[in-house]
Amino acid sequence: MASLHQSRAAGAVQSRGPGLYRDAAGEQELRLAVARYLAFNRAVTSNWEDLIVTQGAQQALDLMARIVLRPGEIAAKIPVIRLHAHASRRPAHASCRCRLTAKV
Repeated sequence: MASLHQSRAAGAVQSRGPGLYRDAAGEQELRLAVARYLAFNRAVTSNWEDLIVTQGAQQALDLMARIVLRPGEIAAKIPVIRLHAHASRRPAHASCRCRLTAKV
């Protein structure tokens, strides 16, 4: 995990004045800290310039899909799952009045 000093440094960078455009790949100081963490704690060598910091897993997956997939190509097919409540079945928990079952 990043040290307290690295976290404060990243926070200081974030608190700079408004109206400044940031690097789309993430702040340099944060990417440096992540590269150091990966090197020392995970034995993964990486260049900080090759790292991209996203705001969450959904954004990261979206970026990867845009790079790997061609327009119209299907990434994954997920079966539709319907949940049915059966009041006649025994409750899964004492406070529950119905049991949920999945049908594919």
